[in-house]
Amino acid sequence: VDAGVLGLLIVNGGTVCDDSFSDYSADAICRKMGYNDKICWTSGRKWDIQSNYGITLDEVSCSSGEWSSCSYLLSPNCGHDEDVFLRCDGIESDESKSKKMSATTIIVITVGVIVGVILFLIAVAHVYVYYVKRKKEKSTDCDSALRPLL
Repeated sequence: VDAGVLGLLIVNGGTVCDDSFSDYSADAICRKMGYNDKICWTSGRKWDIQSNYGITLDEVSCSSGEWSSCSYLLSPNCGHDEDVFLRCDGIESDESKSKKMSATTIIVITVGVIVGVILFLIAVAHVYVYYVKRKKEKSTDCDSALRPLL
């Protein structure tokens, strides 16, 4: 289902049966996908391709337009003549944008921390190598300076 386009509703690789499906169910699913709500929904056998899918959800019953208010069955007792077609409002909800922003922010921060740690370790390695090399140079100089005296 794309925004503004009436499409066959596919969930977990299969279609959704219209038993107990309502406007609340349609709103909840559209919101779960990141849109404000449904524009419309219908059901039936409309496309030949429907028979290529199993039916994965049945009895999708929601008491509000939020997915948390929904119940459903994973063992359907219906045919493709009851498949749901759904059209969602094309404007993403603020909650969806916020979740995307949060995920992006977390990724950027994580990458930044990893890069920072790597740069710190490289700097520590350079300092260590510098001091080890310097120590060897000093000890070599001292050893060579003492050798003629022995």
